[in-house]
Amino acid sequence: MSSSRISRIFPFIFSVPILITAITTAFAQENQKSDIPKSKWQQTLQFFEEGKYQEALAASNDAVKEMPDSSEVHYLRAQICLMKSDWDQALASAEKSLSLNPMNRDAIVVIAYAYSGKRDFARAIPALEKAISMGAPTPDLYYELVAICLSMKNYEKAIEMGKKTVELWPDDSSAYYLLGRVYVESQKAAEAIPILTRSIELNNKFFPAQEYLGLAYLNKGDLKKAKATFQNLLQKDPNNSLAKEKLALIKKKTFPFCW
Repeated sequence: MSSSRISRIFPFIFSVPILITAITTAFAQENQKSDIPKSKWQQTLQFFEEGKYQEALAASNDAVKEMPDSSEVHYLRAQICLMKSDWDQALASAEKSLSLNPMNRDAIVVIAYAYSGKRDFARAIPALEKAISMGAPTPDLYYELVAICLSMKNYEKAIEMGKKTVELWPDDSSAYYLLGRVYVESQKAAEAIPILTRSIELNNKFFPAQEYLGLAYLNKGDLKKAKATFQNLLQKDPNNSLAKEKLALIKKKTFPFCW
């Protein structure tokens, strides 16, 4: 299993609701100002919330022309570009938003995600760390930071941040899963097993944690528990290709180290 799978699980899934909330809050604040082009702003926000990103982008271009000095208008456009995977435009709009309001933490978050999308992790990490330092911690930022460190195979920092995430959110299944995944991919199966087990205890329908628990047992050489874990996973998720693949390997007694 490729380490890039992490990018399909964590980035944006957790962050988008938070960013939409930030936009909606900003809209309520800006809406109190008589000089804001409400119709363009409202139209852009509506398209964005409906997932109509092309229409939202067109509307945001008009809003930017009418309000070039509004940090929130540029921020909204940055978020739209982010959702379209237009990393360069997302960066440009977020940096403009930040120049107009240096305390706009959400613009820094967009910058971090855009750098992550470009796989420019050296710039994404300090942006995330800056965003984390500017306000109350949120799990999505820690997820992204751990995921980036994992992609870079910086296991020491990934474990450090993973432990911090679990410490901050001890009842979060995803936090335990991500730390457990780091342990598996860094060949620390023994450490991974109790962490992944806890993730499943908190959410027994979170299948990625069960996948990695099976991999941890497999890498530890405990074929009996690996087989039981994958069989249990198939009962809940009959089309799980990873479980089918690993059960076939166990049957053939061909099981190289894997994750």
